[in-house]
Amino acid sequence: MKNVLPFNHNPKMKSYPFYSDYLGVLEAYGINVMPILYRYYFTLYYTPKIHQIGFRNFNKLQKLFDIEYFSLDNIKPLDFMKNKLNNNQYVEIVLNRKHFSSSKNDFFHNFLIYGYDDEKESFFGCGFFKNDKGFMNYDKFDLSYSDFLNSLPKNGEKTAFENNIMNNHVFSLPNKLKIKNCNKKYIICQILAYYLAMPPIFFNISVYRRYIYVLKKHTNQKLDLRNFVTLYEHKQIIYSYLCDNLELSQLTKKYKTDVLNKMYVALLLAIQFNLTRKVKILNKIIDLFSYLYKKERNILNKVVLVLLNRK
Repeated sequence: MKNVLPFNHNPKMKSYPFYSDYLGVLEAYGINVMPILYRYYFTLYYTPKIHQIGFRNFNKLQKLFDIEYFSLDNIKPLDFMKNKLNNNQYVEIVLNRKHFSSSKNDFFHNFLIYGYDDEKESFFGCGFFKNDKGFMNYDKFDLSYSDFLNSLPKNGEKTAFENNIMNNHVFSLPNKLKIKNCNKKYIICQILAYYLAMPPIFFNISVYRRYIYVLKKHTNQKLDLRNFVTLYEHKQIIYSYLCDNLELSQLTKKYKTDVLNKMYVALLLAIQFNLTRKVKILNKIIDLFSYLYKKERNILNKVVLVLLNRK
């Protein structure tokens, strides 16, 4: 028997699985996800203890689905997986990546399983895998039943996902999916809250300045590339809304291209720094972030003035 549920392997956000896995399902069913992104993913946060940049409402996508958490105790894993998939439920499960990737060490992470094929004796899934440059790519994979069983945590083995929202669960689209549209007044308030944020607040545009402060004190440890991917995705969300929904393409088009290009260069430099640990590369990233901070404040200030003067 074979059953493969709809899934888009190239969702609009791929910085973390709690975006990509759920967006991949929504987009596969032809659902317009942009209103969700506009409503919930304008707000950035910075966590000093772990130097992490993320979206404040990171768990909002998960709340759109019907969720059931499960334990591996007292179940037959293969039968359980196939039964859930046959019931149109996607399976999010924590596995030891060592058994089906280039990783040689034990490394537990969550993966999405969206199908199976008994003839090939394989599951079909999607998740994050490290490439030769140290970057985590979001990619599809086939997982043999034997490798799947070997990759399950042993009895009592800790995975560090025990209290994580992405711990073992199944999810499915509800009968009536409620997606709230956001009006222009709401977005204007979001923009104002975003660009008026000042240090020491760890939210929104002040994230740039907080991260610059961290980078200036950075040693030779690797940079977390997810921070750069998150910022790039954030720029895409903001500027696509300004151009497409607020009818400000003439004002924002050149800024959008410039900001996205600069942010992409910053990501490439971060990859280069992780490979070489050269201070001059780190300084280039700091200069880029300073530029982006000023540029973004400038354009959003103009946007707000235009919107406030509209009748």
